[in-house]
Amino acid sequence: MARPGKSRGLQRPRGAVIGVLLAACSIGGADPALDQGSPDAVDDCFATVRSDLAPFVEHYRAEFGVERVTVAIRQVPVAGRPAARAAFGFGGPADAVLRAGSIGKWLTAVLALRLAARGRIDLDADVAALWPDAAPRNASAVPLTVRRLLCHRGGVVRASPVGSLYDPDSPPLTATAASLGRTTLLGAPGDQFVYSNAGYALVGALLERATGEAFAELASREVFEPVGMPQSCFGSRPAGSVPGRIWTYDGRPIGEPAGPSGSSPALDLHGSAADLARFGAALLDGSLLGADGLARLQDAG
Repeated sequence: MARPGKSRGLQRPRGAVIGVLLAACSIGGADPALDQGSPDAVDDCFATVRSDLAPFVEHYRAEFGVERVTVAIRQVPVAGRPAARAAFGFGGPADAVLRAGSIGKWLTAVLALRLAARGRIDLDADVAALWPDAAPRNASAVPLTVRRLLCHRGGVVRASPVGSLYDPDSPPLTATAASLGRTTLLGAPGDQFVYSNAGYALVGALLERATGEAFAELASREVFEPVGMPQSCFGSRPAGSVPGRIWTYDGRPIGEPAGPSGSSPALDLHGSAADLARFGAALLDGSLLGADGLARLQDAG
């Protein structure tokens, strides 16, 4: 369904989140002691991983001026092997809450698929039928569907006229989505990959219209709570979290936005590395989307 893609990154965070998912702790195969669930073997394995990561992390911190990096490791249960987890920080605490930004698109896609599975929204419905005033002008006969928005194949502009990352007014999601009705698609839906924060904002607004609930509440009930992500949220930066730093393409530093954007489903995820690792594990073990969940996330239709 969605390959949320990678933005041409502007953000070099003061603290960086890295979620690491491990099916086995040793590259050459599973350690027999881990198969037996030995806590000492698990601890030793995680200590080795931390030691192996340290040179890379310190190089990254020095090259980009990153003050802290947090790493979460989660061993997914395989063939009776129990789950194991660890988190550690470089230059700061392991449980730091940081801006995860566009990683939130993964959560938005999962939320859309969970609601679609219960018939709350049709992923193949034409946006022009679901919300005519928010649908961008489409010169082609090919419909702009929710599925194509999730796959960044809708041809929607990258940033909406209002509600983008640096809009100081922080408009509601409905206003951001409605402003897209003043835009024109960059091509026929499905023709090409066009990374779009605005497209994911529109998805979030459509989910709100379909359910009558605020996006942040939907995300909490459908993703954060079932997965167990107590430090995660969409919207304003939580108190006590670590602010990020952002550079322009030509190297000029600009501050992180003070408030939430009007495109929260695309831009405003906050959380810890451990929470992100739990989310990834829930995708791998099928508890969020079922056994074929990853395949459905990658189905462009």
